[in-house]
Amino acid sequence: MPDGKGGRKYITPHVLKHTAITWALQRGASIWDAAGYFSTSPETIQRVYGHHAPDHMQSAVEAMDRRI
Repeated sequence: MPDGKGGRKYITPHVLKHTAITWALQRGASIWDAAGYFSTSPETIQRVYGHHAPDHMQSAVEAMDRRI
């Protein structure tokens, strides 16, 4: 949402937390560790941010790549 000063957007603490969790998962933090560090349930981390983890759905990709 613009704050009226040069068209910049207002950044809320929620936006900063979202960005931090995303970066942590992209850099290899486990969902369990991220949940504890950011005081967010593991279920929320998995549901909202899980797709940012480098190994997201990796076992499914590997299963589909296997030859029968």
